[in-house]
Amino acid sequence: MGNIQITVDEYQADCIARACELYARLAMNQFSLLEDVCKSPNHDMDDGYFEQAKWCLIQAFGIDLVAKYDRYDVHRSLDSPDVHNDARVVWDVSRYIEYHLKWCNNPLGKEILSYDHPTRHDTDNHPIPNISGLKSPYILSFFRRMQPSITRVAQYMGFTDDEKKRWIDVCEEHAGEELWHTTTHQTPLSSTVYDRWFHTITSPTGEIIWNSEPVTKEYFIKKDKS
Repeated sequence: MGNIQITVDEYQADCIARACELYARLAMNQFSLLEDVCKSPNHDMDDGYFEQAKWCLIQAFGIDLVAKYDRYDVHRSLDSPDVHNDARVVWDVSRYIEYHLKWCNNPLGKEILSYDHPTRHDTDNHPIPNISGLKSPYILSFFRRMQPSITRVAQYMGFTDDEKKRWIDVCEEHAGEELWHTTTHQTPLSSTVYDRWFHTITSPTGEIIWNSEPVTKEYFIKKDKS
């Protein structure tokens, strides 16, 4: 089976992710979320139509549970053999899109599930979705690898929202420097460069520790660190 390429904007990608997630959750018999979707401010559905739509979806997705348990509100695991692999495929697509958008829109990262690398559930081994755009792959790779140090600086220095934006810009420049060095010299950057960027010290054993010497915010968000 060949690959196809579809180009969409960020809003369309988000819509695709939400639609895929909805399909997967319906396959898991999570019909309770229908009210949140159908009765949201953008989709205020009449009660009669809502119940009719809900009944139709139960027939399509949960009729086997109705027959098995005489009820339709039994949630199934995504990895359950009762769930068709199509649900796992679209779930994986939704997670990879969300993962990409989260890191593009807030490269400082957060300690929430959508910032963790997605776990594949597809049992037919379809290709992992290749999602690009908004930010270059090398920039996203840099932020993911350096996220603890990058976030620690922002938190320790108490950056304002505008200063965080400047810090992100500077880190993107660092990512470019790292890419240039590794591709030009075919060697990794010296640890002292990262130490200078993130105000850390690498001990003889390789441990990364915070440099206790005082610095101002400008140390981090100025353009030139040399």
